[in-house]
Amino acid sequence: MDWLIGSNPLQSMTQKPAAPSKPPVKPTRTATAPKPKAPINRLVPPAQDDSSQHAEISAALAQEDQAVVRELCRLLKHTLSIDTTARLVTPPTPEIEEAAEVDTETDDGISAMTEADKPKPTTPTQSAQAQLSRRKKVEMLDTTCTVLEMMFRKVIVKADHWKELVSLLVYVSRYCSIYRQQAADAGVDGGGSNGDGGGEYGPEGSVAVKKSIELFRLFSRVPSARITMAGTPGLLEVLVGVINSTDGSSAFSKVSAIWTLAYLAGSTDNMATMGKVPGLVDTLLNAADPDSGILSALLTGKLSENAREQAARAAMILTSCEHNQAYYLEEDTVINILQKLLKDENGSIRGYSAACFRNISSVTNNVPKIVAFKETLIVKFLLETTNDPNDLVCQYAVEALKSLAPEIAAQELDITTNILERMSQIANSQRSIDVKICASAALRTLADVITASNPKFHACLLTALVTAARTDDDTRVYVNIAQALHKQATFVANRPAMITTELFTCLAAISSSDDPSVITSITQLLQSLSLEGGTNREALASVGLSTTLTNLVTSTVVEARDDSLRLIKRLAPTNSFRTAARKQKHFMTALMDLSIREGDEAIRAKVRDVIVLLLMPVTPEVCHSPKIKKIILLE
Repeated sequence: MDWLIGSNPLQSMTQKPAAPSKPPVKPTRTATAPKPKAPINRLVPPAQDDSSQHAEISAALAQEDQAVVRELCRLLKHTLSIDTTARLVTPPTPEIEEAAEVDTETDDGISAMTEADKPKPTTPTQSAQAQLSRRKKVEMLDTTCTVLEMMFRKVIVKADHWKELVSLLVYVSRYCSIYRQQAADAGVDGGGSNGDGGGEYGPEGSVAVKKSIELFRLFSRVPSARITMAGTPGLLEVLVGVINSTDGSSAFSKVSAIWTLAYLAGSTDNMATMGKVPGLVDTLLNAADPDSGILSALLTGKLSENAREQAARAAMILTSCEHNQAYYLEEDTVINILQKLLKDENGSIRGYSAACFRNISSVTNNVPKIVAFKETLIVKFLLETTNDPNDLVCQYAVEALKSLAPEIAAQELDITTNILERMSQIANSQRSIDVKICASAALRTLADVITASNPKFHACLLTALVTAARTDDDTRVYVNIAQALHKQATFVANRPAMITTELFTCLAAISSSDDPSVITSITQLLQSLSLEGGTNREALASVGLSTTLTNLVTSTVVEARDDSLRLIKRLAPTNSFRTAARKQKHFMTALMDLSIREGDEAIRAKVRDVIVLLLMPVTPEVCHSPKIKKIILLE
C-alpha cells in the first residue's frame, strides 16, 4: 500500500538520500512459444468488484493527509519556538523571543496536549533549527503556510486540527508583520519568499500572511467553524489590519480578508462580537467606498466590485444586531459613508446601504434618534433614494420610511407631506408589486397617527390614499388602502372630511376586488360613516354610493353581503338616499336578482325588506317592473 499512499513529505525532506543501487541485470531471453490470447467479451462484467479496495485506499489517503497536517502544525510551533500548551495571543517581539520563557502551567492552551504534541528530547538537528536567523524563520513560515494552503484546498481536516491552526496562523500573521515592520524601520531587508527583497513592503507582501489569510477564508466557508473563528483572540484584528494595510500587502489578501469577515458576519452569534472590534465597521464601509483607495488602487474590474459588495453586505448584516446599531448612529463618519454609498454606481452596494438604514430604523428606540439626526437629514436621504431605478433599493428605502413616518407625523414635521406624496406616487407607479405594497403599507401606518386635528396632513393623507387606489396591479395594494380608510373612519372627528366624491369614487374602484379583507374593510368603513346623525347620512346619499353598494351586495363574502344590507337598511329612511338609489338601475337590478337567486332564505328576506324600504312610499310610477310587483306581492 505504500506505493499508493505515498510517503510523508516532511519525512522525505529530513531523510538521507538512499545509496545508489546497482543497475539491474537484464535477463536472458529464451525461445518460448507465444501463449494464445483469450478473446475479450466486453459484455461480461469484471470478475471481481474492487470497490472495497478503492474505499480502503481512500481511507488510507485521508489518514495520511491528516498526519501531514499534524506534522505541519508541529513544524509551525517548532519554527516559532513556542510551547504547544501556550495560548497564542500576542507574539513575542524579535528582541526578546530568543530569551522568552513560556509559562507551561497556564490552563488556557489552544488544545489538550496529546502524546504526539508533548515536547521531544532536544536533538542536534532541533538545536540547529532553533539558531536559525529570523529571516530564515520567516522564510520557513512562508514555505510551511504555502504547503498548508495547498493541503487545505483538497483535504477536509478534522475540527480539532483547524481550531489549533486558526490560533497558530493568527500568531504567524502577527509575528511576520511585527518582524517585517521592525526590519523596515531599521532599514534591514525583511526577507521572505517574495523574491523582491522588500518583505511586507513588496508588491506581494508576506507569503506567510497571504497564505494565512487565504486559509482563514477557506475555514470561514464552513458554517460550524465561524463561531470558533470569531472568538479566536486576535483573528478579527488581523483581518482588519490586512484590509487597512497601506504598505504593499497583497490585493488578494485584502479580498480574502473581506470575504472572511463577510462569512463570519453570517453567523448570528458573531454579530455582537464583531461589532465590538475597534474599527471593524469603519473598515468594511471604507472598503465598499471606491474613493477610499483600499481596493481601487490594487484591483479593477469584477474582482474589485465583488469585494466591495461583500464589504457592504457584511456591514449591512452587522446592523441586524441591535447592539451594533448605536455605533452607526453615534458616528457621523459612518452616516456620511452610508449616504455616499446610497449613490454608488453599483446597485447591490446601494441596496446594502439602504438596507442598513432599514435595519436600524426597525428598532423603536432608534427611531427618534434617526428623525432628529441633523434635522431629518437621514429622512431626506431616504426620500431621494426612493427615486433609485433599482426596485430593491427603492423598496429598502420605503421600508425605512415606513418605520420612521409615524414619529415624523407625530412631531408634525413638514416633511410628512413629502412622504405622503411620494408614497402615493410609488403605489400608483410602474414599480414592482413588492415596492407598491410597501408604499401602500407606509400610508396605512400613517393613517394610524394622522387625524383631522391637523387639517393639512389629513387632507394630504386622504388625497394620497385616493391616488394610490388608482393602481390596478394587485389587490394587496387595495388591502392596505381599505384598511387605512377604515382606520381613519374609526376617529369620529375624521368622518365629515372623508365623505367626498373623490374618496367614494376610490371605494367604487377597490370594492370590485374579490379579496375578503378589502370587502370587509370597506363594509366596516361605510358602517362607521353612517353611525352619525342625519348630516352624515344626507352627505352619503349625495356622493354616489350605488356602485360601491352594488359590489358589496353581490360579493362572494357572505358576511359582507349581510353587513351591506344592514347598512342600506340604516340609510333607507333618508329621503335623498332613497331617491338616489331608485335612479340607479344597476343597483336596484342587483338587489332584485339577489332576492330571487340567493340560496340563503334569511338573506333573501333581508333583501326584500331593503327593497320595500327603498320603494316607500309605493307609487304607480315605481311599480311598473314585474319583478318589483312580485316582491311587493310577496310582502
